[in-house]
Amino acid sequence: GNKAVHSPIAAEPVVVNQAQPSITTSPDPTSAIVGATLNDVATLSGGYHPTGSITFTLFDLNDASAYTETATVSGNGDYSTVHGFAANTAGTWHWSAAYSGDPNNKAVHSPMAAEPVVVTEEQHQAQPTISTAPNPTSTTVGATLNDTATLSDGNHPTGSITFTLFNPSDASAYTEEVAISGNGSYSTVHGFVANEAGTWHWSAAYSGDEGNKAVHSPIAAEPVVVNQAQPSITTSPNPTIANHGVTLRDSATLSGGNEPTGTITFTLYDPSNVSKYTESVDVDGNGPYSTVHGFPAGVAGTWHWKAEYSGDENNLPVASDPADEPVKVNASGEVLAATGSTPLAGALALALLGFGGLAVMTAVALRRRPS
Repeated sequence: GNKAVHSPIAAEPVVVNQAQPSITTSPDPTSAIVGATLNDVATLSGGYHPTGSITFTLFDLNDASAYTETATVSGNGDYSTVHGFAANTAGTWHWSAAYSGDPNNKAVHSPMAAEPVVVTEEQHQAQPTISTAPNPTSTTVGATLNDTATLSDGNHPTGSITFTLFNPSDASAYTEEVAISGNGSYSTVHGFVANEAGTWHWSAAYSGDEGNKAVHSPIAAEPVVVNQAQPSITTSPNPTIANHGVTLRDSATLSGGNEPTGTITFTLYDPSNVSKYTESVDVDGNGPYSTVHGFPAGVAGTWHWKAEYSGDENNLPVASDPADEPVKVNASGEVLAATGSTPLAGALALALLGFGGLAVMTAVALRRRPS
């Protein structure tokens, strides 16, 4: 009941305009000294999959173009000069960044006035500050000492921080250098093994650079207390059970010391807990040590050994408990021990034996004589 109908194309135009990107810029650096390299950074946003390029132009003090550099655009984002330009005159320079546009995006550029760079003849150095934290602050001999320094308030600081460790005599014992790039925290990588008890100190010194003054931490700010090591001692009497007159000896094993020196003194107590014998041996490192001579037990009962390590500059003393080392001496073999231990007593015993034998022989002979 109805005929077909359509509107003409010309009656429905739709105008699609190019996107209008925006561009913001940031010169790097914003101030410098003559001879420094000037660069620029531009951020493109609001474009529709933008392509094309951004041309960076550096204008000298007379607003004449001194340098241009082009970066290819592939989407919204940050773009920078790669090479930059070395400023050869003091004064205020300016950057401008111009986006070329493409079929779908309009061109846009930053105004020169938005990107001034002040170039001076003389260096105006920033004054950084440095704070430090030793790690650990207290420990024992043999531990590794490290240090951390935090650099702040610098102007894009470069250079290095040198960590110096001073021993208890305030002599430099170790140095380590760490390269830096910007403000922040920096630490020793290797550190130093403390080989002496006492108070050590760190100091961290920043070298400074063209834009930053040098600075260092005072030694007094970084004490590290290194305590003596605490060795342990275990003991083993030899023998633990013996007959009267047998020579008693003792062994002690020293462990946990830091290259210990000094002596171990072995003391033997009789059953009345009276010291009867002492013997000392020199110590040269952790390990087992023993009496060389020992002592012959002269009384039956329970004897005890005690081993005492003297300690040294880097190690605390330590001793075993006498109750840990009982030695039971039996009474059996006393006659033999006494005879063998005293020549005069042995001679008398032999004489008595000889005399007794002679008496027996005489009695037998008399009995056999005829009446």
